[in-house]
Amino acid sequence: MAHGNGMESFLASLKRARHGTFHAMSLEGLHRDADEFAGRHGSRARNTVDRMTNIVACMVGRSLSFRELIG
Repeated sequence: MAHGNGMESFLASLKRARHGTFHAMSLEGLHRDADEFAGRHGSRARNTVDRMTNIVACMVGRSLSFRELIG
């Protein structure tokens, strides 16, 4: 009993983000956008506080210099 409802939901949220947030996506950056929405899709059952706690916990010990950001 396999179905594609989950994939349709994921693609629908990616499409909504393209029209609402990003306005344009390139093939070069599509893998990053898909990774971001895969993370969002995987955590959709959790509440906002749990999501934010997880994001902050993943940021501890990591840094990104301005040079790396724009390079």
